[in-house]
Amino acid sequence: DNKTALENVFDENPKRGIYPMLAADYDFIVIARKLVKTTPITIDHRHVKGHYTGDERRVEHDLNDLVDTMSKQFRKAPPRGFTPKSLSLIHKLQTAALISEGAIVT
Repeated sequence: DNKTALENVFDENPKRGIYPMLAADYDFIVIARKLVKTTPITIDHRHVKGHYTGDERRVEHDLNDLVDTMSKQFRKAPPRGFTPKSLSLIHKLQTAALISEGAIVT
């Protein structure tokens, strides 16, 4: 649902400086950019308005609702082996530059 984060993942010229690293979802953006670069297929991106209730509903809205429902079900009852024993502070694709009071700046 975050259009700006999606645009930042696929931005050919990522913004420079400290401010982009302080943006919401920066950790997601770093991981997603690396996944897009290493995935051996072409990925086309398109923002889909979440929880759409308008008159011009498209298949993208139905798929968004389906994935939202599936993720809620997964979080309620994850299959055995998918429940983390402890929360990892850093995803394996990230490099931490600073960890302070539970916040990570990468």
